[in-house]
Amino acid sequence: MANTDRPLSPGIFAADAQTTVPANPVPGVSYRDPVSGLSTIGLGWPFQRLVNSAEFNEVMYRVTSLLDVVNKTAGLPWSDQVDYQGPGVAQAPSFVASTNGNLYVALQASGPNSGGSRDPASGNSAYWSQFSGLAAGADIGDVKTVATEEPPFGWLKCNGDVVSRTQYAALFDVIGTRFGAGNGSTTFGLPDLRGEFVRGWDDGRGVDSPRELGSAQEGQNASHSHQASVAAAGGHTHEASTAGAGAHGHDASTAGAGSHAHGGGTTVDGNHQHGLTMGFTNLDSGSVGGGAAVYGTQYTNTAGSHSHAITTDAAPDHAHAVSIAAAPDHQHTVSISSVADHMHTITVSAAGGAEVRPRNIALLYVIKY
Repeated sequence: MANTDRPLSPGIFAADAQTTVPANPVPGVSYRDPVSGLSTIGLGWPFQRLVNSAEFNEVMYRVTSLLDVVNKTAGLPWSDQVDYQGPGVAQAPSFVASTNGNLYVALQASGPNSGGSRDPASGNSAYWSQFSGLAAGADIGDVKTVATEEPPFGWLKCNGDVVSRTQYAALFDVIGTRFGAGNGSTTFGLPDLRGEFVRGWDDGRGVDSPRELGSAQEGQNASHSHQASVAAAGGHTHEASTAGAGAHGHDASTAGAGSHAHGGGTTVDGNHQHGLTMGFTNLDSGSVGGGAAVYGTQYTNTAGSHSHAITTDAAPDHAHAVSIAAAPDHQHTVSISSVADHMHTITVSAAGGAEVRPRNIALLYVIKY
């Protein structure tokens, strides 16, 4: 009977069941033996046997699935404006899907004109009886995504809102103040999953620890580096040249020297005399200094060691012209020394946006209450 192709709910209806022959079997009942298969003991109905948990859950799954369909097609969502019928002679009692997601059957009339509105989820056992805990198809606190802007019946948006602890008592019992304590007494917070990626809770695995269930985590990139290199160019020189300047000359001038004179002097000759030859003239009559014959050499007085000052005339403020010959059109040689085999540093600029994300589609997260 068990259908392994459809996911079951082990533990919801039956965590386990008898799967082996008991020590003291009951006569007339068949048991499932996992080793030898079905073993019939004594006499009894041929279809009687104990089933395992998977088969039991499969039966209950089909029953509650049928109830889910009935609820969606013939049942009513609970409202405080509706009069619900209790069991009577001529009619069947009402059944409703309450705000906590469970199906309830009316035990007596309930509504504005029938004793007042009584929400089945509030625990009015005198008016309502819980019919199934799986009629809504989800457990309290379940989170799912929907492709609608508003949550379906029995679900709230995961938008961080603060809601009543009384109105949503079942949800508060499940998540408490994990996502916010509200005002600390009458309200509590819902998870805010808008724009978030949901990550599986580590729960002791050690991949993403230490983390608390429901805790938020900032985005980050793993530490890494980028490698970059350029090919070695080998030892080489770079050619260089200058453009022809054309035949040209260079202007030059000297600064004005101001009105001035140039000093000068002669070298010192030392202590000396100058010789002077005296002779007789035809007018002389034989006395000294006259006559045709040379009388002898006479000398001047010794002047002593001295020099003679030389004075030059002052020149007005002037400059001296400097002439530079024009050079023909030419180039200047530029030499660049060779370098050894080397590499050049490369800087890699940052790229990307403000967050890390995979490709994604936006859907609305909702939570079952």
